Amino acid sequence: MKDIEKVSKKWNANHREYYRLRDKRNYEANPELFKKRAKEYRARIKFRVFEHYGNKCSCCGETIKEFLSIDHIKNGGTKMRRETGIGTTQFYKWLIDHNFPEGYRLLCMNCNWGRRMNNGTCPHERK
Repeated sequence: MKDIEKVSKKWNANHREYYRLRDKRNYEANPELFKKRAKEYRARIKFRVFEHYGNKCSCCGETIKEFLSIDHIKNGGTKMRRETGIGTTQFYKWLIDHNFPEGYRLLCMNCNWGRRMNNGTCPHERK
């Protein structure tokens, strides 16, 4: 990490309250703009993650983004969320920050749920 990045990161960590209050003022001044920007940020993060993991279900090939989600290949997603307390967007950001680690893939909700209900085997795999 460059020296300027270290200094910036340290300053940001020491001034969290400043950012919290600034964001609160901005939200109160224009909530619709704040919500729009937050939605755009979440979409950019999700786009990067989905793009890296192939933009389609690794089981059935579904490409409609609204149906796709990140799957922990060796399970443990619930356990990780409970331990870390991070939500979806924070998890996508974590994947980016950790250079898209192995052990994750995209699955559509049908395949994800099918695996969950069938001891890790998607109904597509039985065909």
